[in-house]
Amino acid sequence: MGETDYNGWANWDTWNANLHLTNDYDTYKDVMHVCRMHEAEQAIPFLKEIAQHYTRVIRDGVEFPKVDWQEIYDTVRSGD
Repeated sequence: MGETDYNGWANWDTWNANLHLTNDYDTYKDVMHVCRMHEAEQAIPFLKEIAQHYTRVIRDGVEFPKVDWQEIYDTVRSGD
């Protein structure tokens, strides 16, 4: 990761989307599995779908066009 401007992430939206994807253990296991078994082109649509589900329920204002999905994918895949 290069320079970041929100808690070590590219922006608030990326940080928050990642939080939704990794906050629940079962969801985290699913996300980890998909990221480790698939390349980004196949995994990122799954990440978006799961994150969108949580943000519809929680309604915290994540702006999906601002999310750096590649950053989330790379972080989950590496296990950081």
